[in-house]
Amino acid sequence: LLTKWGGSSAAGHASSALAQEAGQLRSPWGIIVDGAGHLYVTDTGNHRIEKFDREGNFITQWGGFGNGDGQFNFPYGIAVDAKGSVFVVDSGNTRVQQFMPADEGSERLQGEAEELAEVENAQRTQNV
Repeated sequence: LLTKWGGSSAAGHASSALAQEAGQLRSPWGIIVDGAGHLYVTDTGNHRIEKFDREGNFITQWGGFGNGDGQFNFPYGIAVDAKGSVFVVDSGNTRVQQFMPADEGSERLQGEAEELAEVENAQRTQNV
């Protein structure tokens, strides 16, 4: 084991309160590393995105259950483009949301799967 992100030494079922605090993961699914070495994880069970530094220290999180802007219903895939925008596949809401750096806002992207896959310069991982 090189590094562990978001875990706890305490045993607990995924639906327990043990996996709901900031920096803890409940059914993590997608993962991506940006150009600065920050790790983004789709925390599917908590309907949020969590961000860690390269040493595994928690930085921030966003999201929560819902269908409004910035909310998720089972986020799975995630990508970061060369400009630092984060793209999240919000599967339960049938959409992709884009989050831009420096609090510029978020945007919903909708369309055919092939169109959404054409994000220029994106680094992608899925089901890691």
